[in-house]
Amino acid sequence: MVKDPKRVQRLVSSGLLSGKDAGILDSASQAHQASRKGLYFALAIGTIGLISVTILGIQNFSYRTKMEKQSDLMATIDGLEKKLETEASPGVDLPEKALHSAADKTLLVAKLRAAERQLRQLQDGIQAKDWVNTYSNPLGLSIHRILQQFGKQNYIVPDLFIQRVERHIKTFSHPKNRSHGILKASFARKAKYYPLIERELLRENMPTAFFYVAMHESALDPLAISHAGARGLWQFMPRTARQYGLHVPQNWRKLPAKADERTDPEKSTRAGVKYLKRLMVEFGDVALAMASYNAGEGRIRKALRKIDDPINDRDFWYIYRLGILAKETNEYVPKIIATMIIDKNRSRYGF
Repeated sequence: MVKDPKRVQRLVSSGLLSGKDAGILDSASQAHQASRKGLYFALAIGTIGLISVTILGIQNFSYRTKMEKQSDLMATIDGLEKKLETEASPGVDLPEKALHSAADKTLLVAKLRAAERQLRQLQDGIQAKDWVNTYSNPLGLSIHRILQQFGKQNYIVPDLFIQRVERHIKTFSHPKNRSHGILKASFARKAKYYPLIERELLRENMPTAFFYVAMHESALDPLAISHAGARGLWQFMPRTARQYGLHVPQNWRKLPAKADERTDPEKSTRAGVKYLKRLMVEFGDVALAMASYNAGEGRIRKALRKIDDPINDRDFWYIYRLGILAKETNEYVPKIIATMIIDKNRSRYGF
């Protein structure tokens, strides 16, 4: 086939090729070239498709392998946690069973922590959309997403945590339980105080989810006062309040509420957020910061001094399992998370 246009023109000029034949030849040449281009294009698409299928196959195999390993690790963790439940921890209501020795319990916790570290490393490679496959209990995924609001992106929520949160949700949701009425009043006040607290948290570059600390502390009642003398939205004790710049008279119990700056929503919120921020800076962990807000940083420091591995075991759930915190402090974090879950779907839980 003659492909050179100049050669075709010479053949026409010399009379060896008619104009009609030249047109036919030109059309055939163009069709041939188009056919070759189509073939190349099809080959390119096919090659790309084959590569894509291969990559997807490798990714799917890798994902399945990760998920299988994850299931094995979670089964190991579940087994270790069930063994730990035979220990009658002072901070957890569990059936009375045979007690382990302190050494046995420490060893179990160490094994559990090692398995959790392996799981966390594995899950660092699992995409965010795949977290839905991580928890057999849907509540686990809800807790996971809440903890992400606190910056815990790849935190594996322990089964014990899920169980405690679930228990508190049931308690708070029961209409005849006193906690139900308190939480209902908190939700009614949220619209009034959330903007103020949110603003201060953002100003200090703190997660806005810390709002629920105030909700849990005082039911968002600026005049709330505890039997121990804590007062205001953030339930400051007099000494701590003064440390953060709030004016609290020595004889505050005998004076009008406005004489005590703990009852001032703006001033107390500014102080409360600064206090929480300092706890976050010191402990570097949301749950530890919350626990120290409840128990006092001194008690949490003392508990942390009892751990063997200050890098890998500097975690609320490690000391929780050891049973070295008061019951109120143990349940403080699960209660706050339970409150957050209920608030996101009030009608479902009877509010």
